[in-house]
Amino acid sequence: METSTNLTLSEEMLNKGEVKCDKCNKGFLKPFNPNYAINHSFQCDYCGERLIIEPNIEVQ
Repeated sequence: METSTNLTLSEEMLNKGEVKCDKCNKGFLKPFNPNYAINHSFQCDYCGERLIIEPNIEVQ
C-alpha cells in the first residue's frame, strides 16, 4: 500500500466522482457509499483501487 504526502483533493470533486484514478489513469474515484453526505472511502470504477481518507479529529 502506498502513502501519498502530496495529495491535494477537493472533497466536492471526490464526492462527485470527478477525480481520476492515479493508479490506472483510466477510471474515476467514486464514493464507496454515495448515499452518505460525507465519504472517507473511494473506489476506482475501472481498476478497483481504493482510497481511504482518515479525518483529522481534535480532542480537547
